[in-house]
Amino acid sequence: MTMSDQTGVRPAQQPATGSRRSLRPNRNGQEGRRRQRARRGCLAWLTLAAVAIVAQIPAQTATAGGPRPAPTQHRPQAAITAAYTQAFTGGQDPAYALAAVEDGPALAGTLQQAMQNFPQATSTAQVTVSDIKLQGPRTAGLRFHVVYQGGIDFGVQNGTAVISDGRWKVSRETYCTVMSWAGAICPAKAGRQPRDVAAARNAVQQAYAQAFTSGQDPAYSLAAVEAGPSLAGTLEQAIQNFPTATSTATVTTRDIVFTDPRHASLRYEITYQGGVTFGLQTGKAVISEGRWKVSRETYCHVMGWAGAVCPAP
Repeated sequence: MTMSDQTGVRPAQQPATGSRRSLRPNRNGQEGRRRQRARRGCLAWLTLAAVAIVAQIPAQTATAGGPRPAPTQHRPQAAITAAYTQAFTGGQDPAYALAAVEDGPALAGTLQQAMQNFPQATSTAQVTVSDIKLQGPRTAGLRFHVVYQGGIDFGVQNGTAVISDGRWKVSRETYCTVMSWAGAICPAKAGRQPRDVAAARNAVQQAYAQAFTSGQDPAYSLAAVEAGPSLAGTLEQAIQNFPTATSTATVTTRDIVFTDPRHASLRYEITYQGGVTFGLQTGKAVISEGRWKVSRETYCHVMGWAGAVCPAP
């Protein structure tokens, strides 16, 4: 009886015919792996060499005295200080001073008024600036002190500077605050303009002349005033209170600024005989019934000088 005849016993398995070949080393595979390891080592060496060369470049530049970027943290502070010095130092050409102010050309009348009111103060002014702190790429806060002769010293004040027209300037808000110390009020800031600015400016001037020039029919004068017909009684009262002043009045206007296509701010002065003059004033004009007119607010303000009160709107 053979082993295969025994119950539960299997004959021994014979090795497969090709099994001996599978045990032989694969010379081609080993050679490929050796080449890959060699290439990897070469690449690693080249990478380390490149890093070392790049790392030496800054050191060589510094050793050779190569150019270095200049520190920039003090540049805004110097420019802001220069702007305040240019704007507030007395005895300078007004146009030069206003070039260092945001929206400066529009404030020429304001500076002129300040110089008229306090000539000594505006001609001797000096400014110091401190504690400049950037509040963003285009705005900075600071402390400043304007000193001068012939006026009240307002002490150290908070101010701002802004980037305008590509350079640091005194902010319009700060400049107008300083001008107010001299009794000079800044005009409103310009907004969207009418289509024909020249024609609109001329229409505003004509409206003020029609409303405030004496010797005209009251109805004609009031036609140039916003809600004018409702103010007939007010004008009549002013004429009764100050007949000489209302019969000799003339008006001049300047610094007309359009805050939008239907509203304007301006400076005006009414001169007359037989009463106290109130000097240069700030007024408004509006589009009403399709044309430019003196605003009701401004007209009632002038009537108040003559003791005439406008009715409630």
